[in-house]
Amino acid sequence: MDLFKAARMGDLNAIRTAIKNGENINKRDSRGMTALIWAVDAGQPAVVKLLIEAKADLNAADQYGQTALILAAGRNDCELLNLLIAAKANLNIKMLGGASALTVALDNKKADAAALLKKAGAK
Repeated sequence: MDLFKAARMGDLNAIRTAIKNGENINKRDSRGMTALIWAVDAGQPAVVKLLIEAKADLNAADQYGQTALILAAGRNDCELLNLLIAAKANLNIKMLGGASALTVALDNKKADAAALLKKAGAK
């Protein structure tokens, strides 16, 4: 199973095997997405935690400049936001259009995510 599919499906064993075999966990697919971004998109907290522990690039962005943190904010996924904030993801990276995680949360009326990001110091 490829790393991106494993991240989407929550296959921790496949991800552990990939890491053990030296696979680049920060490699990107055709849309610039990393396994971490895919795991956030699929709402896979255990995978996100494993990838953070494996030193995945927290601030990698896809072709639109969307990071895992921005995606979690748009999903209003506070569990994933907490993991990424605790791991020291950059709170103020902006997408190509200029939106930050906080902007995305506010624009999409994701009050919980916005409050969490503000408390963590996002601008």
